[in-house]
Amino acid sequence: MNKKQALAALVIFSFLAASASAKSKQELLQQLNAGDIVAKMKTQLELTDQQVDEVKKIVEDRLAKEKQLDLEEKKQLSRVLTGEQMYTWNFLQNEVAQEKEKKKGSKKKGL
Repeated sequence: MNKKQALAALVIFSFLAASASAKSKQELLQQLNAGDIVAKMKTQLELTDQQVDEVKKIVEDRLAKEKQLDLEEKKQLSRVLTGEQMYTWNFLQNEVAQEKEKKKGSKKKGL
C-alpha cells in the first residue's frame, strides 16, 4: 500500500468514525431539543397533557425531516467533495454545532 492509499484509507476511516459519532450526538441533541421545545411550549402556552402528546409528535416529525434533509445533503456533497474535504466539512459543522450549544448553555445560565 503506497502513501496515498494509506492516507486515503485513514481519511475515510476517520470520516466514518466522525460521522458515526456525530450522528449519535446529533440524534441525542435532537431528542433533547424536541423535549426542550415541547416543555417550553407547555409552559408558555399552558398546554394540556393531550396537547403535549400531539405537539410532541409534530415536533419530532419536523426534526426527523430535518435529519433526513441533512443526510441527503451529505450524500450529495459526498458525490462532489473528496474524502478529505468531506471530513473537513463534517469537522467544521460539528464545531459550529458545539459553538451553538455553548451559546445556548450560557444563555440558560444567565437567566
